Amino acid sequence: MEVIERSQFSIILNPIYYAVTDLVVELEALTFKFGMSLLESEQSKIVKGKISELEKRLSDTLSSIEGEKKHHEQQLKDMLVKNRRLEDDNKKIITKKDEMKIILSELEAKHQGIEKDERRLESNVYEIQSTINQLNYEKNGLEREIVDIREEIRIIQNSISLQQEQGSIGKGFRFLFISGTVVGAVATVASLGAAAPLLAVAGATAGATASAGAITTQICIDNINKSIKEYECEREVRVNKLERTKSRLMSEESQLKFRESQLRDQRLQLDNTSMRISKIKEECSSAEREIAQFEIHIARQKYEIRKLEDKMKQISELSVNLKQILLYVTGIHDVALVVKTDSQFCLKLNNLVRNLGKFEILASNPQNAFKFSSCPTNSVEFCKMRERLEEFKKKAIISGKRSLK
Repeated sequence: MEVIERSQFSIILNPIYYAVTDLVVELEALTFKFGMSLLESEQSKIVKGKISELEKRLSDTLSSIEGEKKHHEQQLKDMLVKNRRLEDDNKKIITKKDEMKIILSELEAKHQGIEKDERRLESNVYEIQSTINQLNYEKNGLEREIVDIREEIRIIQNSISLQQEQGSIGKGFRFLFISGTVVGAVATVASLGAAAPLLAVAGATAGATASAGAITTQICIDNINKSIKEYECEREVRVNKLERTKSRLMSEESQLKFRESQLRDQRLQLDNTSMRISKIKEECSSAEREIAQFEIHIARQKYEIRKLEDKMKQISELSVNLKQILLYVTGIHDVALVVKTDSQFCLKLNNLVRNLGKFEILASNPQNAFKFSSCPTNSVEFCKMRERLEEFKKKAIISGKRSLK
C-alpha cells in the first residue's frame, strides 16, 4: 500500500472538506427553504386566521376608541359653549348687580330724604293743628263775647224802651250812663279790640249826656247803635279773616295728608324694591354657585379627556407595535421578512417559528438582519433537490474515502 504523507493528505483532503462544507451550507439553506415552504403550505391558514382576527380586534378597538374620543370631544365642545354662555350670563348678572347697587344707593338716599320730609311734615302738621286749635279757641271766645255783648245791648235797649214808656228820662239817663260805663268796662276787660273802647266811650258819653241833659235820648241810642254796627263790622272782618285762615290751614292740612299718602306709597314702593333687590341678590348668589359647580364639572371633564388622550396615545403606540408584529408575522408566512430589532423580540419570534415550522432564526446579535427570499413551494421539485443533495453527498463521501486511500 502506498503511504501518503501528511502534506499530501492535506492537499487531497482540503478540497473534499471545502466541498463538503459548501454542501452542508447549501443543505442548510435548502432545509430552511423547505421549512419555510412547509410553514407556508401547512400553517399559513392558521397564521393568517389569527392575524386576521388580531387585525379585526385591533381595528374594532381603535374604532371604539375613536368613537369614544369623538363623543368626549363633542361633550367638551358643548360644555365649552355652555361655559361661554354661562360666563356671558355671569357678566350680565355682575353688570345687573352693579346697576342694582347704584339703584339701591339712590333708593337709600331717597329713603333718607323721605324720612326727613316725613319728620318735617309731621312737625308742620303738629304746628298747623296747634294753630287751628288756638284759632278755634279764639273764635269760640269771640263768639261767646259777641253773645254777651248782644245780651247787654238787648238789656240796654229794653231798659231805654221801658224808661221811655214810663217817662222817667232822668232815671233812664242815669241808668244808661251806669250801663254804658259797665259795658265799656266789661268790653275793656274782655279785650274785644277796637269795638270795646267805642262802647265805653258811647256809654260814658250817654251817661254824661244824661247827667248833663245836653242831648236827647234818641242821639244816645243812635250813638250806641252806630258803635254796635262798627263793632259788628269789625267782628265780621275778623271772623272772615279767621275763616280764611282756617280754610287755608285746612287746605294745607289736606295737602299734608296727600303728601303723607304719597310718602306711604313711596315707602311701599321702596319696600317692594328692597324685596326685589334681595331676590335678585339671591338669584345672583345661586347663579354664582351654579357657575362654580359647572366649572368644577368642566375641570373634571377636561381631566377625563386628558386621561382619554393618554389612553389614545398608549393605544396608538400599542397599535404601532401590533402592526409591527403583524408585519413580522405576515413576513414569515409570506416568506419575505426583514427583522431589525432587539434580541428579546428575536427570541420570541424564534419560539414562534420553532413551534410552527420546527426551525429557528438565530438572532443572538441585536444588530443582525436576516432576509429570506421566496423558495419553491412544489414538493416534487423539493424532493428532486433532496435526491440531488443525497447523491452529491454520497459522491463527496466516496471521493473522500478514495482520497484517504
